[in-house]
Amino acid sequence: VPRILAEKYPGEAPELEILGLCTDICVISNALILRAAFPNAKITVDARCCAGVSEETHLAALAAMKCCQIDLLILRKDAPLVYPILMTQPVQEH
Repeated sequence: VPRILAEKYPGEAPELEILGLCTDICVISNALILRAAFPNAKITVDARCCAGVSEETHLAALAAMKCCQIDLLILRKDAPLVYPILMTQPVQEH
């Protein structure tokens, strides 16, 4: 997929949105491959449409992706089920 996108959008930073199962296996691996192939792309994972093998591994995968400057769409902050470790501001680049 990265090669196909690079050929279709040469010199561009595409905007990519990812969702799927399993957050902690397929979603994170594809997100990180795309991040490596397109370091300047806006990559978003819609966590509302993902699930992991367990809630713990799902949250760990989301946290790891956030650390790699992958944006996350999550549930409302006031919803009963939230991911508090992901509610922090994005990491500021120096």
